[in-house]
Amino acid sequence: MATPLDLAALGGEITALARMAVSLPARLFASCDALDPAVRAPLPVLLVHGLCGDPSNFQSLRHGLEMRGFRNVASFSYLPRLDHQELAAQLDRRIAAVCAAADAPALDVVAHSFGGFIARYLVELTGALQVRRLVTLGGLYYSNRRPSRELAIFGAADPVIVPPRPSTSSRERVLVVPHCGHFGLLTHPAVLRAVIEHLERPSVRPLERPVAATRARRGRPLQATSYRRASSM
Repeated sequence: MATPLDLAALGGEITALARMAVSLPARLFASCDALDPAVRAPLPVLLVHGLCGDPSNFQSLRHGLEMRGFRNVASFSYLPRLDHQELAAQLDRRIAAVCAAADAPALDVVAHSFGGFIARYLVELTGALQVRRLVTLGGLYYSNRRPSRELAIFGAADPVIVPPRPSTSSRERVLVVPHCGHFGLLTHPAVLRAVIEHLERPSVRPLERPVAATRARRGRPLQATSYRRASSM
């Protein structure tokens, strides 16, 4: 018999999928991302969907960001493919284009599912100096190592990407949301609140260098671990 947690998560998945289905046709009539170089703050936000997703999947998050004053919100869209190296290169070019169009020195990235894997790969491989912060929602992972600028959010009831075990890494910020599945991460109030709070935090540390450039710096002390579980909504 299904537990209350299973039922709550299932309800969230159905709601999220229904919203995605309703918002998809609207994209046919939507204009391209409009970026205003006159807006100096907050920094632009670039949304990256999952493997078979669509920019319209972020409708709830985009609305929440706009309500909090994020005026420059753009999307990175791609056709389904598993070549993450090529997709990372495309994402890098899109980041540069958005920064140029918004006349911004950097931006923040919010990515769902496979999109999170692509964005993390780009940050870890190149340093992605134009990415100030990265938020992944149910992002595919192969280890507990993540960039210090990343907030990784997982659904406790996600059958697609199972949340990782708590890590002792001092670089890691992980949030596990109860009563939430894989697609529910796109609409769950606790997720939307965590994303906005993370992006609104003031910058207090420089960006990481690429992996190859940081190997000689492993002895440097780092901040304390932050692994937390969101409260039920």
